Amino acid sequence: MQATPPLGALFTTQSQIVLIAFGRQYAIDRSEITGLSRYRSAFRTGLLIEHQVSTLPKTLVFYTRQFAETRQALVELGYSVDV
Repeated sequence: MQATPPLGALFTTQSQIVLIAFGRQYAIDRSEITGLSRYRSAFRTGLLIEHQVSTLPKTLVFYTRQFAETRQALVELGYSVDV
């Protein structure tokens, strides 16, 4: 599943990441996140969210023009984001 503003939104807390896209909410508890990393396609950069939640789409990518700011916000909450 892929999302990008304004059709999608990413919210984070110290305990979970929530991705909202296409009228659906995908909440992932921190303990179920296996990796966060920069994802690059031909024309966009996004945040790849790897997880262990079997009921969610396997691939979650949040595209953003402000990847550095998104990464910094996650790091400030204690998440590790590979670049």
